[in-house]
Amino acid sequence: MAMKYWLVAALLVYSANAYSQEVKEEDLVVDWPAAKAAAAEDLRTDKTGIDKFRAASPGNLDAVGVPVLVTGTGPVRAAPRLKAQDKSYAAVYPLDGGATLSIMGTARGVALTGEANAPGELPDYQSGQFSMLDDDSEEGSPPKTREADFSFVKFGAAYTLRLTCTVEGDERCLKEDFAQSVAESLVQVGGAPQ
Repeated sequence: MAMKYWLVAALLVYSANAYSQEVKEEDLVVDWPAAKAAAAEDLRTDKTGIDKFRAASPGNLDAVGVPVLVTGTGPVRAAPRLKAQDKSYAAVYPLDGGATLSIMGTARGVALTGEANAPGELPDYQSGQFSMLDDDSEEGSPPKTREADFSFVKFGAAYTLRLTCTVEGDERCLKEDFAQSVAESLVQVGGAPQ
């Protein structure tokens, strides 16, 4: 009987610690010198493409408080719809086969405070973290994943590449190879400290 009360007491203490955490939104520390150096290198290697993208994009991308990354000369050649605000942006690209790619970047993050340990940091763009979403398949049946995220940190800012697939079994939403190749092709077309 004493063991039962000890277990209940331990669970109550654990629960109290978990709920004592607070969620706080905060600015991420962007390494602007590294971002500027990378932007200069991107401009040197693909000036025509970057100038063309910036001329066709609405608004001032340099007013965004996060390095604005878009696809360069890589697996995606479509023109995106772009929406930017203060310290974040999203670029949405139509892909073949009815799929879409969204690139979302932000210089804001959510931090947990309190006694419990917070989850680990996101990996950099060279390794990334691939997660399949909407996996409704039964064990042993073919996967029906419709969306996948590839999340990473670059220059201290957080980015997510979201792939949305309309064709069942589309490899772009099942394996990280496509998302990794997109991440490696990203070029910087805007962003500045605020």
